Amino acid sequence: MLVHIKNNSPGIGDRERSEALSDYCMRYRKVAYQSTRRLEARVAPLGAGMTDAKLEPCPLKQSSIVRLRCKQWDCDFCARLNQKIWRGYLHEKIPSLKEKWWLVTLTNKGWNREQNASYKALQSGIDVLMKRVRRLFGAIDYVRTFEPHKKDGCLHAHFIFAGFTDFVVNGANIKNVPASIAVQKRPFRDGCWSLNTWLKHNAEGCGLGYMADAKKLDDARAINYVTKYLTKELQMIDIKGMRHVQTAGRIGSPEKAKGKGWNVTDFITARDFMPNEPVLDLNTGFIVDNNYWEQSTIYPIEDQFRGGEGEGL
Repeated sequence: MLVHIKNNSPGIGDRERSEALSDYCMRYRKVAYQSTRRLEARVAPLGAGMTDAKLEPCPLKQSSIVRLRCKQWDCDFCARLNQKIWRGYLHEKIPSLKEKWWLVTLTNKGWNREQNASYKALQSGIDVLMKRVRRLFGAIDYVRTFEPHKKDGCLHAHFIFAGFTDFVVNGANIKNVPASIAVQKRPFRDGCWSLNTWLKHNAEGCGLGYMADAKKLDDARAINYVTKYLTKELQMIDIKGMRHVQTAGRIGSPEKAKGKGWNVTDFITARDFMPNEPVLDLNTGFIVDNNYWEQSTIYPIEDQFRGGEGEGL
């Protein structure tokens, strides 16, 4: 059954189609197509009945098909494309915020080395630490990724933050209750901590490892640091429900492609298109024409979709 593509369907936007040329995801068994036949519309003059309606020509110059993708980080094709999409998005978003950025690395306790256990411990500690961070600094922006340790797969987290100050001092809030206060310049020596020292003590107090670090970055380095961890090799983390990239504040995430006029199906047939009309495969560049339909009834056939490997799923 054909279903009109929704905004939350696997992406088929212009950026993804351009990156997908001569390559495609070998896992996801769905395609999307645009047909000049299906985009023709019946238009009736004002005040006329539908019997007086006429066909309005389709604006498309050619029908086309694109292979949808699984978007998983352990997929060769999708991992590369995910990274390119995020890198392009952050290159546009981060400079527009005009903020000072900090690279923050948070680790686990030294004894917690199993991957799933380290993830749960990190998540729990980060949740508590974020409450303290927001209470101290107010509104913040960040991007978070995970990286597994090369030897045992134990996870640690990398953040880029905006909204921090250089120092934290002991003081009181508006209700005259003792509290930490974020300041840009050191007003005095005693009772004043650098951001790095404050982060180390509070990370340990939240159940994280003492090896916590914060350092300043410019926009370009902030983008490069966070996206270098978004590769297939560093995201081969088999934890159900884990978000490989998480953002907060004004950063957001790349918009899902809006597939206006696209239809999602398992395969296409000649009936989906105008008679004798060639159909362009945007991924491979192959043109599906009458010569193809004389030999096959559907496209793509299974072996083609799997790239001839036999074990594509």
